[in-house]
Amino acid sequence: MPAPLAPAHTFGRRLREARLAKGLTQAQLGAVLGLDEENSAAPRVSRYERGDRVPDPATMEKLAQALGMPVAYFHATNDLVAETLLVMSRLEPEQQRELLTKGREDMLKRLRRWWLQRDAPSPMAPEQLQALMDINLLEIQLAALDALKSSTPAAEAARLRSHAWLASMRGQGPVGTPNWSELRAEARALNRDLAAALAAAQIDAPSEA
Repeated sequence: MPAPLAPAHTFGRRLREARLAKGLTQAQLGAVLGLDEENSAAPRVSRYERGDRVPDPATMEKLAQALGMPVAYFHATNDLVAETLLVMSRLEPEQQRELLTKGREDMLKRLRRWWLQRDAPSPMAPEQLQALMDINLLEIQLAALDALKSSTPAAEAARLRSHAWLASMRGQGPVGTPNWSELRAEARALNRDLAAALAAAQIDAPSEA
């Protein structure tokens, strides 16, 4: 079952792990943002890694490129999704298509199992589960779009909107019970834009439930 949205410290942990795997210091990573390596670079990256601050989409793009990772990896709602996105970014379009289809089938199976067992106590309301599934699908489609070598202006705009939306949710932190119906509507709208972008790139995107 999908986990709730990842907090900022999860983003920071992934950023730190990716930086260390690349063999970079905080100052060196911050330098790719055009910051002074000796003064402002390390403190800025340190704030990102502690979860005190979330970079804007343009900054995140630069960090991801420097680390050789898809942007969506850092915004994934759980570690399993994050690893899936990382694997997908390394695949060819045909392999991405297969993984997208399989991932959607698996999510639908989970939903069906939950629905058949709905009389049993469940930690999630239906709208919460549906919203999280749509958010997970958004992450999967983003990984496929991130992996493309080129895209149309419309696809690039959809990609940036989706990353900005995920980043804004992460930056909000715990602010009470989320409006899951609203989140699902927003995620589904973004998924439709991404599906159109992937279709234009001749990568089949899974349909929404």
